[in-house]
Amino acid sequence: MMSCNPSERPTGRVLSIIKSSPYRGTVIGLLALNPWLPEGEENGRELDYVQLMPTDAKLPMMVITVESLPGCAKKRLINDDVSIERELVAAQIEESKEGSVCPKAQVIRMLGRAEEIGPQISAVLFKHAISAADFSPESLSYIDDTGNITGLWIDRSIIHSCCKLSYDDVQDIIDGGFEVDVSGKTVPKLHGQFENGAFWIETPKLVFLLDESGNPNDSFLGVRKESSCLVEELMLLANGSVAEVISKAFPGCAIHRRHAEPMSMKLKEFQEFCRKRGLELDVSSSGKLQLALPKMREKLKNDPVLLQILLARAARTMQLAGYFWTGDLRGREDEWAHYGWSIPLYTHFTSPLRRYADIIVHRTLAAVVEAEEVYMEKRQSIVAYCNERKSASKHAEQSARKCLSLGFAEEQGGNFIYFFHLWYFIFLKNK
Repeated sequence: MMSCNPSERPTGRVLSIIKSSPYRGTVIGLLALNPWLPEGEENGRELDYVQLMPTDAKLPMMVITVESLPGCAKKRLINDDVSIERELVAAQIEESKEGSVCPKAQVIRMLGRAEEIGPQISAVLFKHAISAADFSPESLSYIDDTGNITGLWIDRSIIHSCCKLSYDDVQDIIDGGFEVDVSGKTVPKLHGQFENGAFWIETPKLVFLLDESGNPNDSFLGVRKESSCLVEELMLLANGSVAEVISKAFPGCAIHRRHAEPMSMKLKEFQEFCRKRGLELDVSSSGKLQLALPKMREKLKNDPVLLQILLARAARTMQLAGYFWTGDLRGREDEWAHYGWSIPLYTHFTSPLRRYADIIVHRTLAAVVEAEEVYMEKRQSIVAYCNERKSASKHAEQSARKCLSLGFAEEQGGNFIYFFHLWYFIFLKNK
């Protein structure tokens, strides 16, 4: 539902998810030698289709028509030339039936062999979404065995990845599930963010499992693993380093992210709320507040309900983080800091595929490398748009979770008793 705000970028809120689809108009993937036969087709047509494995892991296996392949590719396919499996193609989805496991597509163009353009695959995929450049600005940090940055190198580059690891794979390595050869290498002990005074409140996140129709049929509480913390700390190091570089190069035109200190009145109210329940907390800094959380969890380990109430109240003492131009706070550098991460300079650099602000930071970093002139026009509207989209995405996520929660409760036979803006009561019958 869209609000009645006469704005160029109207805001809205999610009322329900009518249908979700993982498919896009165009996919890029690798050909597979094994032919594919649609269910119910005659054996004589088994060479009409061939498999296509998208490079995007979120997309399902595709099938493409052999007829849409160039003549040379058809001949290699008929001759069982195994080199066909290294061909990278762009395909257009032509049919995506409801419940289809393997959508059909047809080839638009051959991009070449994967080993020939392997280092540029990312540029092919993301070139039109982010930048016209074939190489992205890269920040390479040298880290000692205590997790401190000892050197920094920035230039345009291509990342050669030998493999792609999921968070579960990294967690298995951390837990010792794989034997990793680290001879002659330094493995940094990346645990510095909380030692340096960062503040993080881990609240339970409800994760839904969906059936084939996309409706929630089960749920569980998500667990934040060490692998997530490891990646997060590396991203914090990168974001902080890039923030320092762009603010030095363009002190009046660098986009940063700041997190102001909590309002003293809310902190005092939270401190008094805890004191009445026998908990003495030091809230003089983010680091001391973070150190108090384990003690709170230990003391309330037999009262999880009160613990969650206290954590929720602690989270509400925090102000919202936001983007800003450094020139707007020139001479007030003490206000640039990020309270939650306890660092003086911070920006968003590591996720340009999902955040607009990261794209601006990437382009600013590219300007640092190439010594471009500063472009000051429209900077206020850019940072306002970054903040607006960040807030809207958070609201959309919360609305989607609320929608799934209500749908799941209704599926379980729940009756709504009270419904308020921030919370609701549901009566569930015992089955």
